[in-house]
Amino acid sequence: WWTEDGTVVTRAKVDGNWEGAKIVSTGGRRAKFPDVAVGNYFVYACWVEKIGDIYQAFYSRRSRGYNASWSSPDYIYRTEYSAQHPVVELDSLDNPHVVWTPIIVDSNRAVYYSYWTGSGFSSPQEISSVTGLHYPSLAEQDGNLAACWQVGAWGGGLTIKYNLFQNGSWEGEKSIARSGGSTFSDVAFDPSGNAAFV
Repeated sequence: WWTEDGTVVTRAKVDGNWEGAKIVSTGGRRAKFPDVAVGNYFVYACWVEKIGDIYQAFYSRRSRGYNASWSSPDYIYRTEYSAQHPVVELDSLDNPHVVWTPIIVDSNRAVYYSYWTGSGFSSPQEISSVTGLHYPSLAEQDGNLAACWQVGAWGGGLTIKYNLFQNGSWEGEKSIARSGGSTFSDVAFDPSGNAAFV
């Protein structure tokens, strides 16, 4: 979670025991919009921190063991654009996949996607058009990914758009019929990976 003063804090319950609260964001910077994903062996957290006049997307990781330490915060990918709303999911090999929304021009944003290369995150891939959009969501199942996001103003969304990653590539954004008036969306796969639900 993040606190009013802009600190991202985490706490875990492992083998029935609560750990103490741990700060994962960089001290002295305003941080917000955290997300967390738990894999077979690792836990990843992501959020944004304000550096100068813009926000950048950061991550940290730890093992699932009791009282494991979080790594020092590091950039997912440093860009010239202010970043918002990062979301992380882990695949079956505990590799993280992340989407977030950089503000490209005025209030228009795009959805960016990056994945773990083994030594850091890949250069971001733009998986949406540049428009007034917010709050991406991401799901992973058996190597497939589904991302969705709201297009339009808060409380008066025009539609929900989505993009699917299958057979090694993103298929292209599409709109969900009769999704006008949306404020927030989320996406998940069924256990077989054959159906996505928004």
